[in-house]
Amino acid sequence: MTINTPTEIEEITGVKIVELTKYRDSRGSLFEFYRENWPLGLTPIQWNAVQSVPNTIRGFHVHPHHYDFLVCIVGNFIINIKDLRKTSQSYLESRCIKLDSENPRALVIPPGVGHGFEFHVNTVVCYSMDYYFEEDKELDCRFDDKDLNINWSFVKPNLSERDDKSTRFKKLINDLEPFQNKFTNDILQQQSKKTRA
Repeated sequence: MTINTPTEIEEITGVKIVELTKYRDSRGSLFEFYRENWPLGLTPIQWNAVQSVPNTIRGFHVHPHHYDFLVCIVGNFIINIKDLRKTSQSYLESRCIKLDSENPRALVIPPGVGHGFEFHVNTVVCYSMDYYFEEDKELDCRFDDKDLNINWSFVKPNLSERDDKSTRFKKLINDLEPFQNKFTNDILQQQSKKTRA
């Protein structure tokens, strides 16, 4: 598995890395991980925290409706992403990045970019969404489907029941078809915002 640099991650259309500053003193540390005035392209309406144990994979998931904004609070984890938006310049490209709490960064994942997380140590991740979570509107596929073509560290990871029963990658691609026009509009809207900035 190759861990990509932030610049390589941002080669996936609409994916952003936000470098964060950690302040340390004799009491411990502090870092800001979200400000409303940061140019992220999303307005969070729901925040979640998830704790994961070693040898866990969460995903592979795709959100048709919302952006994710992720920060590692404790520990570290690896994120594998794959662009599944047909009109994106980075369609079907994959990247991998490690987020950790010692050198904090935030990651913005737009709708239509699939992602899966793997945890090698006890980790806490905080993430926000700009659309309320509804499980029946989420799409997924098996993390180890050969057509997904992502190299994972684990062969037999801890999985949720949902992830263990996920569909095949080819079915996921078919399930995403009704959302492709929305993804195209999202991409054009983001490009328009960049042009005006």
